[in-house]
Amino acid sequence: MKRFDKITLPSDFPITAGEHSPSIKPVSLVHRHNCLELGYCHKGSGIFMIDDKIIPFFAGDVSVITEYEFHIAQSADSPSLWTFISLNPTELLYPCKSIGIEHFSGWKFPNILTQHKHGGIIALVREIISELEFKQPNYQDAVKGIAMAIMCKLHRIGSKVNRNDNLHVNKIFERIAPAINYIHANYMKAIRISKLAKFCHLSEPHFRRLFVSATGKSPQEYLTHLRISLAGILLKDGDRQILDIALLVGYPSLSGFNRHFRRIMDCSPRNWRNLEKLHLTTDITHHHKSIIPQNDY
Repeated sequence: MKRFDKITLPSDFPITAGEHSPSIKPVSLVHRHNCLELGYCHKGSGIFMIDDKIIPFFAGDVSVITEYEFHIAQSADSPSLWTFISLNPTELLYPCKSIGIEHFSGWKFPNILTQHKHGGIIALVREIISELEFKQPNYQDAVKGIAMAIMCKLHRIGSKVNRNDNLHVNKIFERIAPAINYIHANYMKAIRISKLAKFCHLSEPHFRRLFVSATGKSPQEYLTHLRISLAGILLKDGDRQILDIALLVGYPSLSGFNRHFRRIMDCSPRNWRNLEKLHLTTDITHHHKSIIPQNDY
């Protein structure tokens, strides 16, 4: 089972960009890279699992994922479209300062940047994608300048938040990655904890302890948060009936779906949809009580 994707960057100009489309099933196994990854979502919506966080994304958002973080992306309804930039800032921007990525992680770091809060960084990411695509004269100098501006702005965010013990988290994710993969591929079905433990070659009690250590949630709570996160996106972006959405994310009854939705989102599915239609909310992350941090910084 592959969990580390080695990306080979050009030695003289260590940055690349390419389009990718996460399907409605997980796009890959839980994995991490050997470089910094910046992504721009052109269309669609879905969720990112980044270490112990489940974070919704929408068109216009930017993702920031370091080499330390295990992650997996999944579209909510129809495939989304992304451009992902892979770079080694230490080599690309040498000998400039403020190029380390050690602060770009942790529970409070906003790995998904929204236009509402981080429009300046998003504009820079779009600009760097354009420079890499069209390769106008002196584009490499332009890319380095834009990349430096992005890094400086990310450092301003990262300096205000606490970091995870990434080494500890990575070791645990290595053990439970098969279970995470299975949950993301089968969240719409009933899932037995004993089966997840068997995938990881662990006893059920040991598996439960490791899962809580890695994600901060029990396997059942993680599954519930994943389902409700996807449901919230579908309620915001589409016109499906609430019952249809409940069935789609794995709830056989509307009562169970409503109960879990209220507990996690602090309102009913109907009110959630009405709030979005009335434009009384501008960022889905504001309403998540347990899925992601309530405060970015």
